[in-house]
Amino acid sequence: MTDALSTFDTWQMVALAAALGWASGVRLYAVLFIVGGLGYLGVVNLPHGLALLEHPWVLAASGFMFCVEFFADKIPGVDTVWDFVHTFIRIPAGAALAVGTVLWLAFAHPIAALVVLLCLVAFTIWLIPKIWRFIRKLFGRLTGGASGAPSR
Repeated sequence: MTDALSTFDTWQMVALAAALGWASGVRLYAVLFIVGGLGYLGVVNLPHGLALLEHPWVLAASGFMFCVEFFADKIPGVDTVWDFVHTFIRIPAGAALAVGTVLWLAFAHPIAALVVLLCLVAFTIWLIPKIWRFIRKLFGRLTGGASGAPSR
């Protein structure tokens, strides 16, 4: 079978990293199991940072947890506890999946990785003041305008 990831360009790998990160926030164990299974079956050759997902023990563990997650969602109370616990698991796991793909990008195309990093940093610098103003404004409205900051 063809090596689909070797034909991906830089932006497709960035998109893959974003998609894996997002999907793991929805159904982490399904993503781990499906991506690892595709690599194990030779449908795609995973980047080095994700190759661990192909290991039979990882496949068995992620498949088992995928089944547990499926049934946990059907039981009231268990569903709430499961979602609470996994709120703290899904975010770092999604980040790890994305990093496994973004690190490949950094080694394979360092200039492109640097450009992506600089764009993300610039976007963050642009966005943080806007978020801060929004939070101050929201807090001011919730407390009746007594936010302590002069309004603009």
